[in-house]
Amino acid sequence: MQKLILLLLALALSACGSGAQAAIYAVSPNGAAVPAQLSLSAAAAAPSLAGTIVHVSSVLSAVQSNISSATVHSWPRDRALVVDPGGSINPTTKFVGLPAATPEMFGGSLQLAIKAAQQVFLSGNKVYTASSVSTIPAPINILGAGPGSVLQNYGLSLNSTGGYYGKLDSFLVNGTNASNSVGLKFYDTHKMTVSNVQVNNFTTGALFTYAWSNNIYNSSFNSNTTGARIINNGNGISAYGTNFDNNAANGLELLSSQKLTFSGCDFSNNGGYGVYIDSSDNGTFQMTTAKFDSSYMEGNVAGDFYVGAGTNGIKVAGVVFTDNSHFGTKPNAYVVDNAADTQIIRPNFTGASFTDAAIRLKAASRNTTIIPFIPSQVIAETGATVSTQTVQVGTTAATLTSGGGWTGTINWPIQYNSIPFVTLNITSASNPAGSLGTIQVKNGVGYSGVYVEIVGGPANANVVIEWRAGN
Repeated sequence: MQKLILLLLALALSACGSGAQAAIYAVSPNGAAVPAQLSLSAAAAAPSLAGTIVHVSSVLSAVQSNISSATVHSWPRDRALVVDPGGSINPTTKFVGLPAATPEMFGGSLQLAIKAAQQVFLSGNKVYTASSVSTIPAPINILGAGPGSVLQNYGLSLNSTGGYYGKLDSFLVNGTNASNSVGLKFYDTHKMTVSNVQVNNFTTGALFTYAWSNNIYNSSFNSNTTGARIINNGNGISAYGTNFDNNAANGLELLSSQKLTFSGCDFSNNGGYGVYIDSSDNGTFQMTTAKFDSSYMEGNVAGDFYVGAGTNGIKVAGVVFTDNSHFGTKPNAYVVDNAADTQIIRPNFTGASFTDAAIRLKAASRNTTIIPFIPSQVIAETGATVSTQTVQVGTTAATLTSGGGWTGTINWPIQYNSIPFVTLNITSASNPAGSLGTIQVKNGVGYSGVYVEIVGGPANANVVIEWRAGN
């Protein structure tokens, strides 16, 4: 009998030493014994667990997972939480307050990880598939491991609660369902940073509404219906080295917003315009002050750049237009329509082909500045005006094709028998009974006259040539 008792005791001790780990257990840094916990709520509330590391070793039930109670509403910062391999917090739980998390901690649920933590890490070569994330609270950082970190079939929606000083970095958002309308939605977000993010196969790749001071770096919004839209008083949004390519409609739409900057970006091979700007979506806000610098456009079916419907302060500098044979020739690269104070500076039309002209200024366009001014690339309709700022012409003879609405000051360093030479080609028969417009010509240094040739135009119509001495 004594031997039997000793054997049973030995078996019992062996079982205690190698038995199954508790579902929730804590480890003290000093090695002190810490009792196992029945639930995360108990682990969060226990004063004795301050300074410990709480482990989840298996898949918890909803009762074990939920930490929301009358006294505890989030995970306390005085103890760490680790989910061991094979463990997870139940996907139905209400769980917040972690400084960092992964979807794997919540059974692969990105939504719960985002709700639980201010910083979420995505694994590489991992596809996360779920329904749309409707609300993202607190400042949020979602950090992936490159395009192998994939958010599949749904997008992210950030509002002003979650959009202060947050960061999205290094992942792919891929919508493969027609019902997925927006890949990244920013509503009233402030100082968000988007870096190295790809958004494909959505109705709209990115939508910024009432968003302020958001910056985009080295990202792409390709193969959507519309690449990206900034609407309803978007303010201070900038994109650098970012692509808006191969979208079925427009690459980028700017509607009723201001102080926007795009530098070193690509707007190419879109089914509509590369860039479309107007004020049509909201009668309260006017589209103003957008700057494009050192960007690249080619192969956009409708045209590369449209500015219209009450816009002003649009500056386009150093944009390159090349190889527009992808979809055949297009009517225009730039269309300025009912817009004021548009500046087109140093455009490069290398290899471009246009059935109309590179730049068409429609009738209600006002104070447009084009530097350098190459007349053969410009058509100005009746009523369109060039800024009274001096605009510089190329160094070879060229023809200004005008619908008769050309007004402004033009500096012509073109010589014909040592005299500045201008050909005004009147192509429009609009307003035949009145004046077709006014050209004010400043003579260059050392010139005492100007030669103006007028070709075509309706009968009984007048063109006024004003000579202004000096530079």
